[in-house]
Amino acid sequence: MDVVWVVNMELKFKETNKMFHKIVEFKGEKYLLDMTSITPKTYFWGSLPSEITAKCLKLDKRDTSFESLAPTMSKSLGIGVGVAIGGAGYGIVTNAFKSYDISHNISFKLGLFFLSIVLAYLTFRFIAFVVRHNLQQKLSSKETKYQIVFKLASSQRQLKLYKLLPILFVTVMGCLGFYIFTDNGTEASILIINSILFLGFFTVILGMLPLRESYEKQELIFEKIEKL
Repeated sequence: MDVVWVVNMELKFKETNKMFHKIVEFKGEKYLLDMTSITPKTYFWGSLPSEITAKCLKLDKRDTSFESLAPTMSKSLGIGVGVAIGGAGYGIVTNAFKSYDISHNISFKLGLFFLSIVLAYLTFRFIAFVVRHNLQQKLSSKETKYQIVFKLASSQRQLKLYKLLPILFVTVMGCLGFYIFTDNGTEASILIINSILFLGFFTVILGMLPLRESYEKQELIFEKIEKL
């Protein structure tokens, strides 16, 4: 790999209209940073790696297409589609529970509950893949691929994500209790709620890691950007 810069200068982060991505500006150059590519993610759970890396795509300096805000109509449409899919899914799973008497098959019910978590993870991965693939198609030149490298500023462990666990645990236990002790078919709605809950959790811990915040708090030191 060719090292492009090895200097301790300030990066400038900007939000984008692309999911799981941020813009990084350095020395007049502009890069689209893929937050899902941060390695190792365990740093935000308290590990102390030798370095933290993330993949990025180099943008034209004049390209502002990723900086514009997403249209309100698109957001509203996305919410509307989500509600429609959730409503349709509720009808399907509720009818299945009643038709096949799943409510009284505890082992099968538990299997479906954990399957809803797996489906949430696979959904996150699929969304991340589609977003990344579309961007790579738009910025297809091999010369645009770079890697940004950070070093730890100190040996103090960062436990930024642990505060999410109590909230997740209480919510999941509440959902599981209602799911297990309800046996009229309506508990099927919990599978949808559980999938949405874990989809949000995976989105945060795998696609929205606080890299920018750690850098701006000087917990991480920018080392270099290198061409892959």
